[in-house]
Amino acid sequence: MCAVAGGFEMNLFSLINAYRRERGVKELAWSDSLFSLARAHTEEILDGHKPHYNFDARFERATIWGFRLCAENISINVSPHPPPPFAVLEGWRRSPGHDANLLRDLSHGAVAWGRKGDMHVVVFFACR
Repeated sequence: MCAVAGGFEMNLFSLINAYRRERGVKELAWSDSLFSLARAHTEEILDGHKPHYNFDARFERATIWGFRLCAENISINVSPHPPPPFAVLEGWRRSPGHDANLLRDLSHGAVAWGRKGDMHVVVFFACR
């Protein structure tokens, strides 16, 4: 796993894989390349860009690494404290589109988290 990903990111990624196992879907392998995309997009959102801004460019970059299908989930929370990883996962599970992305037939993924003031952004990006 990526040495620069923190505890929040690794915890949420593990929870996503546990959820996939529960639902009979193959676990995702961690990808440092996808982590770099997710981390960069987290920073873009914190700098004021719209959440799904520039998805096509992220997908195009992923195709350079051999990926052919990608999905992303984004969570934005405003609070003095970051949301617990399980709460982010539960929010995505309750949304049909986000839940479908969590359970898609994908092989690799990553989670990135960032904060600016009271704004917390989590990006899950996965591909196959």
